[in-house]
Amino acid sequence: MAPSVALISSAVISAEGLLDFIVQNGGVPMGPDHGRVSQEDRHIWIYLSSDGIASMLGDAEDEEEGYADRLVALLDGEPRSMVTVQLSKSQGSGAIALEFANRFAERWPSIVQDADEELLSPADLCEVAQGQRTAHPFSH
Repeated sequence: MAPSVALISSAVISAEGLLDFIVQNGGVPMGPDHGRVSQEDRHIWIYLSSDGIASMLGDAEDEEEGYADRLVALLDGEPRSMVTVQLSKSQGSGAIALEFANRFAERWPSIVQDADEELLSPADLCEVAQGQRTAHPFSH
């Protein structure tokens, strides 16, 4: 399975707002709450996860104490929206996802959660973009 990351925001993000953002960043809508950004044969698919926050927080509370508190502290507020970014298996799709995540963080207050539930702040994303961090979910 191709890797994915979650963009978690303290802002309420509507499907329309997300689709507009996808288009502004060179993507195309693929449905009422999801779209795709492509560069040649590299793609990312972006989905608004309407019930993802409640589910994620419930699972995290069961698995790791303090996770929800860390999430709130990094966001400087309660999580209200989650967007899932699915990377294609093509080499280089991680670079598209990293660029999208950085632009997303410029637009909405957000952090990234990878498949291992590591949380990355906007400052962490800058380190990844500058090559200062080698282990990250965008290395695909």
